[in-house]
Amino acid sequence: MVVSTEPTRALASQHTLVRLVTIYSLTALAFAAWIWFELPASASPFWLAAAVLLALVTAVCAGRTAARTLAAMPYRKRPSISARGIGMLAAVVLVAIPIAVAKFVYPKSWPTSVDAAVSKLHDELDREQERDLAYMAYDDLAGLQETLGADIRSRFGLNTRNFRLAYDCDPEYMHPHTCASVIISRLWKRVRAELPPAERQALEALESGMDRVRLGSERFEDVPLAELVAFFNEAVRTQLPQSTQFTIVCDPADADERISTAWHVMGTLSLREALGVFTENGSWRVRKDPPNLVIERS
Repeated sequence: MVVSTEPTRALASQHTLVRLVTIYSLTALAFAAWIWFELPASASPFWLAAAVLLALVTAVCAGRTAARTLAAMPYRKRPSISARGIGMLAAVVLVAIPIAVAKFVYPKSWPTSVDAAVSKLHDELDREQERDLAYMAYDDLAGLQETLGADIRSRFGLNTRNFRLAYDCDPEYMHPHTCASVIISRLWKRVRAELPPAERQALEALESGMDRVRLGSERFEDVPLAELVAFFNEAVRTQLPQSTQFTIVCDPADADERISTAWHVMGTLSLREALGVFTENGSWRVRKDPPNLVIERS
């Protein structure tokens, strides 16, 4: 019985090896481009599987081609590495490349540094959004974790494999929520710094006054909004120097609206915290309009 050796010969020629290396290289490059240009992610596993399969076939071809070449060489001139060793080495290197592509090639929309992430978000803000963020207090930024923070973690790959951005945020504690907080705080500092100096100083003076006014436990049950506003203004008047005082106001049309709110503390809490308790049900909001605070409907 005659056994054909054509398949073996086909995988043992330099011409075949060159063709396989070319096809493998193009496949690995296409896989990287697929990720970079953010084409459908569902096809990425197929590109990876194709590249790994081609890597193994190319490694077999490299080993057989090496065996054929070494067999034609005088024994004393043969290298110390065997054809099998060449094939195994080729397999390790060629399989590692698509795996590295899958791990380290990021979609082009993923920033890999905090500065790049902040710049990208800043460019997406319109004037109103930029002003709203700049007027937030630093302590209120934690409330953005479920909205802006979730968007950052999803869009910038922090929930999956954007390790470079996570490392730039905090090399010791690479956590998606921590990184989102760092990016948000840096974005806030940038838009706050872009406010006109006089406006920024007035805003910061107002925020400082809100933290300096301290209140004990209080309860307001079904009272006019004007009564709560008067209570806050009296606390400001008695606790702050006249040069740093500000006024809490509301729309006259809302002054007689009945409201209920209460806060209970062991010591005291700031006016900012008390206003946060009042607005937490979502019916009312507090807008900063230096040198005043405006209580209005949400």
